[in-house]
Amino acid sequence: MLRVGSVPYLVGRPLDWGLGDEPDIRLEHAVPAKLVHKLRNDELDVALVSSIELFRRPGYRFLEGLAVAGQRTVSSVQVFLRKPIEEVRRLALDPASRTAATLVRIVWPTRERPHFEEVPEGSDPRELAADAWLRIGDRALQECVEEDAAPVFNPSAEWARRTGLPFVFAVWIVRPGIDVSPWAGAFRRARARGREHLEELVT
Repeated sequence: MLRVGSVPYLVGRPLDWGLGDEPDIRLEHAVPAKLVHKLRNDELDVALVSSIELFRRPGYRFLEGLAVAGQRTVSSVQVFLRKPIEEVRRLALDPASRTAATLVRIVWPTRERPHFEEVPEGSDPRELAADAWLRIGDRALQECVEEDAAPVFNPSAEWARRTGLPFVFAVWIVRPGIDVSPWAGAFRRARARGREHLEELVT
């Protein structure tokens, strides 16, 4: 039985559609930070997690051609601003994604960098008395369309502006010692099903 973890966000559905119905695959959903913890502790064999995790443990591999990536603006990863960006001195980071938090640090556009504060798991970064907060996933999409939505800084758009490249947020990471080749077709079929249902997903 291959133990697989995926994110509970809409962006993961095009990659994991029906994956849990494949033979000998047990699929669970959790926020990326929790999936990373389980991957590191051998509680999962494969997980759709932050791409930066690839560089934090030796022996990791990943499934090629399957990723959550954005070419320009990615609305599910946003920094919401209470102040003009030049006046931001304290920024609360959503604890759910290490890659998004790292990206914000890398592409922050002002010379004077704010204090990046990682809030405890399960906390709401918007509730902190910070000048801005990072939000990921479906909550970011919801906050963008609220009637009193705050202005935003989009880190993936800034990455694209600087590099001309897409940014890879998450990949299927395989923990050391796991031969995932018997299930490679299952992951490809899940992506194919996700593509077939894209219109359904976005509506």
